[in-house]
Amino acid sequence: MAKPIERRASFLILCLSPILGLIVGGLGAAGLDAVKFWVAAGVVFVILLSAWILGAREALSGDETRQPPAIAGGLLALVWSSTAIFAAMGPPDQATLAENLVRYPILMLDALCIGIALVAVCRAIQDTGERVFSPLALGSIVTATPLYFIFLTVQLVLYREMARDPSAVRPVWLGTIDDVALILFFFGAVLTYVSTAALAAAMGRAGWLRPSHRRVYVGLCLFALIGVGARILESLSSPKASLWGFDQPYALPGFVLMIPAVPWIMPCLLGFVLLRRAAAHAPE
Repeated sequence: MAKPIERRASFLILCLSPILGLIVGGLGAAGLDAVKFWVAAGVVFVILLSAWILGAREALSGDETRQPPAIAGGLLALVWSSTAIFAAMGPPDQATLAENLVRYPILMLDALCIGIALVAVCRAIQDTGERVFSPLALGSIVTATPLYFIFLTVQLVLYREMARDPSAVRPVWLGTIDDVALILFFFGAVLTYVSTAALAAAMGRAGWLRPSHRRVYVGLCLFALIGVGARILESLSSPKASLWGFDQPYALPGFVLMIPAVPWIMPCLLGFVLLRRAAAHAPE
């Protein structure tokens, strides 16, 4: 059984792990390709070890009260750890073809982990008697996960086609499928933010999340939805002229919020809360 000070230290490490990700990204930007993936592997190990100490071990406890939050928190920590790998690779347009062929299977696994984790939490919260927001969170993530998976599958197929013949011209029909998949991803991202906001509200009503923290989570998700809405309007407007007057895609409102892994950040942070809850109900 981990001591309280060990759990607090693990929680702090998980919350500060984005700094480690920035270090990994800096190594890649500096051209230290031989080092960045070793450092990324170390960051992944630290994150998973911290999650295990914080409360993921309670998934093996056999206690039906502690197992759901521990399993969900462990899956969300696994998703969180993959950000170190993405930081080492860099953005898709700057990564190598081989790196992108690895990136999308990892993202597909992450999408499944997010879906399974949030379904497990929603069902556990429903058992406490919360019947308002948990069904909304459940329905949203159940719909969002296949939309994400379709988009990521199409991206993987595109990169596999590039790997077969880098000089070949992409068929028109493949570009059309890519556009359809992108639209599905937009709605998947929106539903992920909706699910996160509803889950935070449900956790607050069930006593799993402090009221102040619940308001912060819901507020951030609503803000993200506004940014995502602006990004969707831009993407569905005229392809020849920017709706908002920006020439570079990075300057578009909501661009960062629509990076595939970004909508998963807040569910992962809720995962750390779930791990703490699982450990808090463990016998000393």
